[in-house]
Amino acid sequence: MKPTRKATVISLYIFSLNVYLIQAQPINFTHITTNQGLSQSHVSAILKDKKGFMWFGSEDGLNKYDGYTFTKYKQDLTNKNSISNSNIQDILEDKAGNFWVGTADGLNCFDRAKNRFIHYPDGQVNYSINDIFQDSKNRIWLGTDSGLFLFNPQNGSYTAYRAITERQHSRLSAFVNRIAEDDQGVLWFGTEDGLYQYDSNTNQVISYRKDPRTKTSIQSNWIKDLYKDQAGNMWIGTHGGGLSIYNRTTHSFRTFLHDPHNSLSIAHNDILSIQEDKAKNLWIGTENGGISIYHTTAHKFTTYKHNPDDNASLNNNSVYCLYKDDADNMWIGTYAGA
Repeated sequence: MKPTRKATVISLYIFSLNVYLIQAQPINFTHITTNQGLSQSHVSAILKDKKGFMWFGSEDGLNKYDGYTFTKYKQDLTNKNSISNSNIQDILEDKAGNFWVGTADGLNCFDRAKNRFIHYPDGQVNYSINDIFQDSKNRIWLGTDSGLFLFNPQNGSYTAYRAITERQHSRLSAFVNRIAEDDQGVLWFGTEDGLYQYDSNTNQVISYRKDPRTKTSIQSNWIKDLYKDQAGNMWIGTHGGGLSIYNRTTHSFRTFLHDPHNSLSIAHNDILSIQEDKAKNLWIGTENGGISIYHTTAHKFTTYKHNPDDNASLNNNSVYCLYKDDADNMWIGTYAGA
């Protein structure tokens, strides 16, 4: 009989990574949901702060979890110190300990000592903040619905980098979903209209788009997630074009696509989230396909999906975020509560 591993879900799930995923084995997901106090079931951002609290961003509120109870933060139009919007899209605790929250209507810094949110509009404009990223030079970059910005926390100013991520054949800035940095210090930006590399030392920009003439290009221009693994590889999750890994030598891509005739292929071509466990397996959250775990040594995928007859299975097959904490637990945010 195969051993069974246990996980927890909070409209999410937590999975203990102390047992390596050498072969396909059952995983029991323990669910934490709105029944335990989570403000809303669609979780799109997860963070463990330096004090040990877990934070969950949902479509209706920011949640702090101490392991027993939730404290919820929502927009209150009668309170200027409340968060600017209840739709939480990203969370970052920077290296100085500042706690940043990206919402569908603006950037916030949460002053935990005074229990208040400080709003940071760009003049009179609040962007929809998709990603908050601090690079190796401690700069904070924002991926928004209006393009890419470099944010200065000292004076609250925004510097637009729209030329880097302009849509092809257009002067409009692309919707920036994700930001990452490789081991060479080159920044990567994933947009709805292509993938970009930016070397701030040389100011060089390289763009990558789908080329139907070759299988070594990315297979979709709509980039949903970027992830640098422990070996320094850059992984690209796309909408409709599967999962790709970048080859730094040839500047090309190897892509993993769903094969309905191969149960060991990736579960779906719509990729939402990527995370690596301590055994160097890559966890891939898909839209409507569950979680596929890529075993980097065996070069195959194992997929875990919702089973309506199993309360310990994944509660929903759309996995919007994956987060590995410092205790090697994997937290999994899904579209629906458990």
